[in-house]
Amino acid sequence: ALRHCPDAIVLPVRHSVYQTVSKQVFEIFNTFSPQVEGLSIDEAFLDLSGCEKLLGPPRQVGENIRKAVRAQLDLTCSVGISRRKFIAKIASAAGKPNGLVEVQPGEEQTFLDPLPIAKLWGVGPRARQKLEARGVQTVADMRALDPANLRQMFGRHGDQLARLARGIDARPVSPGRVAKSVSHEDTFAEDLHGRERLCQHLLHQATKVADRLARAGLFGRRVSIKIRDHNFRTHSRQQTLDQPTNQAQVIYQTAAVLLD
Repeated sequence: ALRHCPDAIVLPVRHSVYQTVSKQVFEIFNTFSPQVEGLSIDEAFLDLSGCEKLLGPPRQVGENIRKAVRAQLDLTCSVGISRRKFIAKIASAAGKPNGLVEVQPGEEQTFLDPLPIAKLWGVGPRARQKLEARGVQTVADMRALDPANLRQMFGRHGDQLARLARGIDARPVSPGRVAKSVSHEDTFAEDLHGRERLCQHLLHQATKVADRLARAGLFGRRVSIKIRDHNFRTHSRQQTLDQPTNQAQVIYQTAAVLLD
């Protein structure tokens, strides 16, 4: 960003502040539902089943959540409402930065059909490219495809895409979901060049990851690396170990092989 806009004012990163405020936001969520599944530091699913007699209809609850976050923390909050988790997430994004979008039962397909396929979970740049090559631009276009064709293109993931295109998402809200990975990522003010410098930084990152694993009493079996170049192209590689580990040297050695 600074290369394109050298006069930009860059504020310092304050992760501890973000984490504190995130905790406060989630405390507000917990006053509206006992079923809260954190999706990220600033996003969550709430299951409002059984809350209607106490709190009112979903739209009223959504508005009250927005008002509470604004009153207590002076933050905006967008809300998406649906019987399906992934549709609620899309609706929330449609309501940004400070709105509410509700998809009524029975209106899911009407809401989904005109959306571009990239709005669906699991449709990344490569999947989008393959679908657009076949003339698939919208969710309605994807729904018109035979699910067998999607399975042929993407394997088991194609079955999931076929379900999502039809508004099918049976996953419940899962409070206390356990993190599946531990990672460390850095963005550099100036690009790193050369294997030696990259490996030095890989060792630093491997040590950070190993320390966090050890503190939590966790072990991992799959080591992954991701590199983004100056053209913002992203390359990733991964390898599964024979034995789970939380040793920095093992993580680093595997990462270095993946780098090569």
